[in-house]
Amino acid sequence: MNSTTTKETTLKDLTPLKVNNEWTYRQTTFDKGTSRSKETTVINKVIDSLNYMGQTWFLVREFGDEFYLRNSENGQHCAEFEKKDLIQTSLYLKHPNSVKTTPFEYSEIVKQNDLNENSNIPNIETNRINLVSKNIEIKIDNQIHHCHQYDISPIDIDTGEIENYKITIYIELGIGIIKHIIYDENEIVTSELINKKL
Repeated sequence: MNSTTTKETTLKDLTPLKVNNEWTYRQTTFDKGTSRSKETTVINKVIDSLNYMGQTWFLVREFGDEFYLRNSENGQHCAEFEKKDLIQTSLYLKHPNSVKTTPFEYSEIVKQNDLNENSNIPNIETNRINLVSKNIEIKIDNQIHHCHQYDISPIDIDTGEIENYKITIYIELGIGIIKHIIYDENEIVTSELINKKL
């Protein structure tokens, strides 16, 4: 088996995670009330890494939030740490190769790790996620990206009801988020990838 064949059979990650990887986005916020838009630049970055029980987690700054991620064959896992202690984990975005047919809907279930060894902490359903399609073309500045579309609907932890906003993410394997859209009752925030350093 030559090196070309080996590369073709390697599973590509949803987002390549390495410290200092960086993605630059053109972000447009459309205000539904005024019908006005404003444009800004947003940079997502892998800013640090942490080894925990043989697994490497990467601290990612993404659209204003910071959290830990790692990749596996199943998909992209999220975690929260406190002073290097694991507080909670979840399988966030399932890898398209682990899903046979689309659309495929599932729940993100957060498993909590109680440092006081209380084993009765319930899991929390935080997001309803739909892998809508494995084959969506997104064109940005005359470049075509072959993407997987995820629709994410956050769940209110107190009521268990779907909250009144939605996130749509378009990901190209091995590159990361190509387009990210947040819809809520007041505005639509669209971020499109215009540069990357991987």
